[in-house]
Amino acid sequence: MDIEKLANKTLEKGIQENVHDLYLLPYSEGYRVIFRHGDKFLQKQTIPKNIGKRLIVHFKFNGGMNVGEKRRAQLGAMNAKIFNKNHRLRLSTAGDYQNRESLVIRYLHQNNHNILKFFHLEELEKARELSYRRGLHLFCGPVGSGKTTLMYELCKVRKKEQQIIAIEDPVEIIDESILQFQINEVIGMDYDTLIKLCLRHRPDILIVGEIRDEKTAKAAIRAALTGHTVFSTIHAGSVQGIFRRLLDLGVSEVDLKESLSGIYFQRLLLNLDKKASVLLDVVTEQENWQGNWNLKIQNLREKGVLTNEACNELLEKEYS
Repeated sequence: MDIEKLANKTLEKGIQENVHDLYLLPYSEGYRVIFRHGDKFLQKQTIPKNIGKRLIVHFKFNGGMNVGEKRRAQLGAMNAKIFNKNHRLRLSTAGDYQNRESLVIRYLHQNNHNILKFFHLEELEKARELSYRRGLHLFCGPVGSGKTTLMYELCKVRKKEQQIIAIEDPVEIIDESILQFQINEVIGMDYDTLIKLCLRHRPDILIVGEIRDEKTAKAAIRAALTGHTVFSTIHAGSVQGIFRRLLDLGVSEVDLKESLSGIYFQRLLLNLDKKASVLLDVVTEQENWQGNWNLKIQNLREKGVLTNEACNELLEKEYS
């Protein structure tokens, strides 16, 4: 079997289904190929064990990963030409207790980053105005909600006049007008090290791909406290959850209050016409860090944009 053709066909199916993730997961008889869109999982097929292993090696090689290492978790990234368009993919592998490797591929849907649509355009305008403030700007929402896309959107109008530096793991949206660095912990280039390095370049905006550990959280806070504008994503289920998450990561309440300039909480939703738009809630210090998420959902219900069922689910569920 031609592994390269099989890999391309599998990636094409993901694009056709507009999925967020593709999984190659081992089981007793081989591998399951599973697609994920939001919270929904769809098993597409099963493949023999030897084919699954060869597919993983193929993707690891193209993602710049160590194909000989099967036990440790690894991260990688690659570009793939699918349906004559370039797509950016993020890869993650890990071995289980039986030394069977699994693979997750995240579709970054780079070609869609210029067509993000919003339910409330006034909220996007509010985000643009707020982004000019110095300090820490945090972008939060579920996987695939467009957090990184919004960060780049807010930087778009300032590229010609300002120095913008991004640190990501991996780089999701390739933009030659931005100085972009990619995490490589093998050679000691982690978030903390690269943040210190980038501050010497005196960026007008520093994009930190994700705050996910204590060192990165404290480094981002330090950069914001010294007068820099820092954009970063963080995983939390609500606006208040962002505070709990950062406090759990060892950030002091005083430093957080002094550095935080804005929170952008969002989710990608389908309207009645099955078209996706972003529901965005921009939260500022003047509002005492209280979001208007529920009010915005009720507003969409009243306008008839979302069904009652969808609104009730959004009001009951927290996202992370």
